[in-house]
Amino acid sequence: MAGTVVDRAANEGETLNAVQTAPTVLTIADLSVMTVEAEVSEADVPRLKPGMTAYFTLIGAGSERYEGTLRQIRPTPQTENGVVLYYALFDIPNPDGTLMIGMSAQVFFVEAAAKDVLLVPVAALSDLARRGDMTTARVRVAATDGTTQTREVTVGVRSRVAAEVRSGLAEGERVVVVSQSSDTPRAATRGFGPPPMF
Repeated sequence: MAGTVVDRAANEGETLNAVQTAPTVLTIADLSVMTVEAEVSEADVPRLKPGMTAYFTLIGAGSERYEGTLRQIRPTPQTENGVVLYYALFDIPNPDGTLMIGMSAQVFFVEAAAKDVLLVPVAALSDLARRGDMTTARVRVAATDGTTQTREVTVGVRSRVAAEVRSGLAEGERVVVVSQSSDTPRAATRGFGPPPMF
C-alpha cells in the first residue's frame, strides 16, 4: 500500500492492546488526489448536477483556481444551527502536494458559462420576462447627444452582477444603470470577469 502517513496513534516501544478490537497504529492516505467536501444549502442543492464544473480558491492563496467536476451529492444532510446542509464532492489532482487535509476553501459551481460575449451589468436590466426558451429585458441606451432610448434585448447567461446580451445591443453602446448608493443614472460599458456562478 502506497501513501503518506497522516496520523500516528502509537509510538515505538508502546504495547498495543488488541483484546477486543484491532488498534489503529497509523493512518495512511493517498494525497495525490484530494476530495473536496463542499457544504451546500438545501435551497441550492436542486441546481447541482453530477458532471457540472466546480472550482475553488484557497483562503490566503490569491486568485488561483483549482478546477474539478462534481462527482456526488451525499443524500444524507447535516443540520447546523437549524440550517440543512448537503455535501457535494469533487476530486482535484494534487501532484505537487500544495493541497492539504482540512484546508478551508471558497467553492463555486458553474451552472452556465459563456465566453467572448457582450455583457451588461444586471442593474441595467428591467422588466425581465421569460418567453418560451428566451429571456427578454429592457435596457436604457445612452446616445451621444445625452438622450436615452429604451430597447428590448435578449438575455442569455446571467449571474448576480452581469448578464449576457444575445441580441438588441451592439458592442460599444452605453447602457444606463442606477447606482445602488444613489438614484443618479450612470452609463456603464465595462465587462465582467468569471462565468456566472452561485
